[in-house]
Amino acid sequence: MNRYVVSWIVNNWLALLQQRLEKKNLGDISELFVEEAWWRDVVALTWDFHTKSGLDAISKYLLDSTVDMTKLQSCKTGGLVPHLEEEYGMWFIQAGFTFETKYGAGKGILRLVNVAPMTWKAWTVSTQLEELKGQPALAHGAAVRLTNGAVNGVNGNAAAAAATTSTTEPQVVVVGAGQSGLATAAHLKNLGLSCIVVERGSSVANAWWERYDSVRTHTTHYGDHFPFLKYPSNWPSWQEKQHITRWMDYYAKIMGLEVQLNSTVTKADYDEAARKWTVHIEDKDGGPRTLRTNHVVMALGMVGSKGAIPDIPGMDTFKGQAYSAASHKTAATIPDIDQKNVVIVGCATTAHDMAQDFVNHGAKSVAMIQRQPTWSFSAEAINTFHLGHFTVPGVSTEEADLLISSLPTAVARVFGYEMTQRWSSTTPSSSTTSKGRSRHQARRGRHQLHRLPLLPRGHFYVDQGATPMILDGRIKIHTSSEGVKSFTPDAVVLAEDRKVDADIVVLATGFEPATAQLKQIMGEKIGAQAAMYGAFDSELERLGWWRPTGIPGFWYICGTLSWSRQYSGILALQIAAVERGFVDGHWDNKN
Repeated sequence: MNRYVVSWIVNNWLALLQQRLEKKNLGDISELFVEEAWWRDVVALTWDFHTKSGLDAISKYLLDSTVDMTKLQSCKTGGLVPHLEEEYGMWFIQAGFTFETKYGAGKGILRLVNVAPMTWKAWTVSTQLEELKGQPALAHGAAVRLTNGAVNGVNGNAAAAAATTSTTEPQVVVVGAGQSGLATAAHLKNLGLSCIVVERGSSVANAWWERYDSVRTHTTHYGDHFPFLKYPSNWPSWQEKQHITRWMDYYAKIMGLEVQLNSTVTKADYDEAARKWTVHIEDKDGGPRTLRTNHVVMALGMVGSKGAIPDIPGMDTFKGQAYSAASHKTAATIPDIDQKNVVIVGCATTAHDMAQDFVNHGAKSVAMIQRQPTWSFSAEAINTFHLGHFTVPGVSTEEADLLISSLPTAVARVFGYEMTQRWSSTTPSSSTTSKGRSRHQARRGRHQLHRLPLLPRGHFYVDQGATPMILDGRIKIHTSSEGVKSFTPDAVVLAEDRKVDADIVVLATGFEPATAQLKQIMGEKIGAQAAMYGAFDSELERLGWWRPTGIPGFWYICGTLSWSRQYSGILALQIAAVERGFVDGHWDNKN
């Protein structure tokens, strides 16, 4: 189809929607939308995340909005210009568009399908607010305002550092200096808000430092850039621990962020009358102190730092070493490793990585205990399918983020199922030891890779070298649906009474939830509510993450490197909107 025709179709549709919005003529929108249409809104039409499906729900949502969306224009340049798109056998017109509201400006993604000759209707629409009036854009070409920040006061200009946000009453306190905390702080600073990042560890990216030495990302660096600052183009695609940790330390300094290290947040209290939080901190060397702030952002991650160790009978009789994967650093330091039989309880990413580590350091034997199916994919398949948006010529990282977030979860699941079939047919491990398990998982059609890290018992692995070791027998897999039944002095016993000889047992059985730490800080009531964070609400939007929690001035952010980049700007924008008085009712105590 001629690109001029495609542009005309998009512009005509946007003009019709604009007319309807201006006249509030939204009772019957069947002229514009297919019956099973979707609209995903990220803090543009309300100060929250919403996904509406069906004509009636979309119509009501647009009518109820009071933000006055205007100036709808299709993107004229860049990777979001109108064009005909095909994904998994489905053809549609895809286009980015800009809009304004009484609070700011944003971008959206429109997907039109052909329902009759020269008749195109919307299948999916997304809207996302990206800047507030009077503020710089969050992601598209904005110049971050740099000042001399400080990591525990270490800065080339101490006087300038002390004059930034070294105060007892910043507007925002961010707890945690991982990727989510740093990205959020960078956006808050760009929006002109004062912010202090408090980190319990002795360095930025402490959670990464605490992990095993061979840890690598399972997404490539071009999808994992940080806000405002991209990785060097010659960095390895799959980043190792040293790359990640050094980059985060550099990022905190170059972005002028104030990070207070060796500072453990022990408690946070909310003063409803003053609309202020008091954050209680125990410094490693300086004792207790407090910060007063309007907003607390918990950036504690998706899981905690402590391993979840199951209570297995007979563990106290085991003569070898048995420890949590959270304690493992490297097999290189284990004496006489060539004489040790190693058993790893678990079969997800951490278990694969540690099994590979033991093989590389010459262990006598290495085995993993698997309870349930494990998706295993080649790096090539991940690059081709899952990360494809980040490698399309002419599409920027920010545009790719917008395309990814524009798909409602229900639609992404459909695409994810088709994607999973293609992954399964291109990855070597799906046709060997994981063949039966992969096919079982694919037939169920409910567990796609983009959801697996969040499933309570979900396992997946992106091959970083363990798969060939499984194929040639250097890593053995023992499958037992009930897992380990007990220990003996020299073995683990599976539920079927099968014994697996062991001198070293690593329990790669997951981690305690991050909400356990949150409960200690925020109290039982908020901790109980936070236990549901990350679960899907009725609209398949995630509870608690990146959006209002229902608790005044309290926010939660976590996620992968790419999620941290995508949603930190949205979270910072919401906080800025609250600070400017745009969000009615935010300070009402709802709990």
